[in-house]
Amino acid sequence: MSDVRDLLRRRVDASEYDAVRELWKQHSQAEERRDLPGLLATLTEDCVYEIVGTEHVWHGHEGASRFYAGPARRVPGHRLPADGHRDRPAEASARRLT
Repeated sequence: MSDVRDLLRRRVDASEYDAVRELWKQHSQAEERRDLPGLLATLTEDCVYEIVGTEHVWHGHEGASRFYAGPARRVPGHRLPADGHRDRPAEASARRLT
């Protein structure tokens, strides 16, 4: 695995950025619709979901399915807006903690 500093220094061309942004919007829209097959279609087969600071880790599409069927359903406000815009950080953090 690369050092995160190497990843941050990496040059990203505009077309790659646009493709990733579009994929993120598709993921967010599928999440908002509760469309698990659509959401999984935006993930790689070797995706990893992790709740940092805990031992909870889910691997692959099967793991992502379990994550969205369990822990993600219990997180207040875990849904992302479909328009690609996020709430202000303080509001989003407060909503997740309540």
